[in-house]
Amino acid sequence: MINRFLGFFLLIGLLLAAFSVFTYNEEKGEEAVSETSSAGSAEKFRFSELLQTIWGDLTSKDSKPVDSNSTDPSEEPTEIFKAGLDAYERKDYETSILEYDRYLEKIPSDIYALYNRGLAKYNLGRFSEAKIDFDTALKIEPDNFDLLLYRGYCKSELEKREEAFKDVDRAIKLGAKYAEAYVNRAILYNLSEQPTAALKDAKEAVRIDAGSSRANFQIGYAYYSLKKYNDSINAYSKAIALNPKDGGQSYYNRGLGYLAVRKKTNACEDFKLSLEGGYSSANEMIREYCKK
Repeated sequence: MINRFLGFFLLIGLLLAAFSVFTYNEEKGEEAVSETSSAGSAEKFRFSELLQTIWGDLTSKDSKPVDSNSTDPSEEPTEIFKAGLDAYERKDYETSILEYDRYLEKIPSDIYALYNRGLAKYNLGRFSEAKIDFDTALKIEPDNFDLLLYRGYCKSELEKREEAFKDVDRAIKLGAKYAEAYVNRAILYNLSEQPTAALKDAKEAVRIDAGSSRANFQIGYAYYSLKKYNDSINAYSKAIALNPKDGGQSYYNRGLGYLAVRKKTNACEDFKLSLEGGYSSANEMIREYCKK
């Protein structure tokens, strides 16, 4: 998702149409995120919208404001921008931030640089700082649904779930019809005890991306809340098949489903797998239900 979005910025200095696809967490190999977290999903702007904007803004000789107080006024802003992007692609987020700092000294109102710097900060867990970048960009372009989406993710990480929901919900209504957007709204619905709405969003995410383990996880969570335990077990089984190394939470939740349908042996097997996967809460369930 993030890399998919950032791929557009390889237009700087050259025009490339091949993008690296950014998928969430288990697919993209960046930091692991709790299945009940809203973290993680930046999508790309629409190609037709960005192509003309980025190419025009960043390569037009008539539209390159340069700060006269810059330490190196001869350095092209596009070169700095690309250095920031290259660092991001290497997952060198600190360097990426520094490059975008330099770029934004020259062109402070560039929403793409603000977005990219925000993403780098987000990946470092600096959610408050990332939110400030998204806030600044949204003052310039208030209806940009990608910016809204990621500001919502930051707010969720900062435990501001009501505000997060407003941003994610508005982003989807404005056009962020991405699987991960629906997954994250489903998470917020589940956390606010609205399983029916969560189920609808998670199923829409699966319709868009059948390989989304996170969407299947949220389906399992919603079904469990609705006391449809067998459906919950099936959904968690799909989530596990799609992402066996999820940190043990899917095994734990499926174990709860097995307990609800009185399949203690299956439940204990899942709790043990959950503990092996690093989910420490499973230890308590093992002590309570699985010790003879």
